[in-house]
Amino acid sequence: GSQSTSRPSLKIKLNHTDKKGQIEGLTNLTFNNNRNDKSLVSQFMGYALFNAANSPAPRCAYAKVTVNGTSLGIYSHVETVRKPFLKRAFGNDSGTLYEGPYVDFYPGWEGSFEHKSGKDKPGRKKIKQLIKILENEDENTAQAIGELVDLDSFYTFWAMEGLLGLGDGYSGNKNNFFIYLNPDTNKFHFFPWGADSGFKGSSSDDLNSVKTQGLIAHRLYQLELGRERYAKTIMDIIEKHWHKDELLAEINRIEVMLKPHLVQSQIYGNGKKQKPENVFASSLDKTRKFIRQRELDITQEIANGMPERKKSPGKPLTIAPRKIGTFFLGCVIGGCAGCITGTSFNLAKELASWIIGLF
Repeated sequence: GSQSTSRPSLKIKLNHTDKKGQIEGLTNLTFNNNRNDKSLVSQFMGYALFNAANSPAPRCAYAKVTVNGTSLGIYSHVETVRKPFLKRAFGNDSGTLYEGPYVDFYPGWEGSFEHKSGKDKPGRKKIKQLIKILENEDENTAQAIGELVDLDSFYTFWAMEGLLGLGDGYSGNKNNFFIYLNPDTNKFHFFPWGADSGFKGSSSDDLNSVKTQGLIAHRLYQLELGRERYAKTIMDIIEKHWHKDELLAEINRIEVMLKPHLVQSQIYGNGKKQKPENVFASSLDKTRKFIRQRELDITQEIANGMPERKKSPGKPLTIAPRKIGTFFLGCVIGGCAGCITGTSFNLAKELASWIIGLF
């Protein structure tokens, strides 16, 4: 979602050539171009709310990026998820970390979680155990999940995704999340990544207050106690952290701060209209409307209890190959990302045939 030929997102490794290269202990910098967020506030304000609610998330700032004398405008400077982040967020950095790009806890998908750091074998073992638990639907599901996932942490993470309307996170789209096997709890903890889809309303077939596309979220939501716990969690977050006047004031501050440093494409987009719209200003106005209405929209929806949502989530999307001339272009999202040995045999065999088709 952040790919661009004119304003690409950037990852900088400060110790690539100079092994001692670092800035205050950091060796990796991440600059996100906010291609999917014309308001430029989703990551900056969203991550701040996660952290305020004691739900670990990257810290975020703004940076004006210039390359070879040419300004690329304003980027989100997002804390890179490496050991310094783990140490800050969890108090340790020796656990096992996985990234979740369009993946969930389906049978045969355990290899699709991208291993980032720590011992892989115990992490994969627990992922397999969680997959097996989620295959069963009974009254003990929550207790069984809670043996492997820190549920206090998960409910806060899940409710914050719902409050922010993050349609491209774990509960919304099985995407843009990390799981950390915390050695202090011996359980998985979830935290967000790529949170540039926040502060947007739900589509017509979604609930305002909750998203249940992630399998863990779906299973817990089928239980009355799970729905009650979710409702309590989101209302606690709203009471303690969703102060709309403060959030609106923060948007005004950000607008004044960033506006002088934006490049034309950030102000007017890449359209070819004769009278181009100021997409930065209009996007901020939509975000302001979302903030003003959010508490009311949620409290009205859950006034008589959380609405039931029985529809099972579908598996993450896979994209079939296309033949262009004499070449095959193919991509698999989720099922074959990461470790191919963890996917089903047929899926791995199909991927191999696509690769052969390139030559």
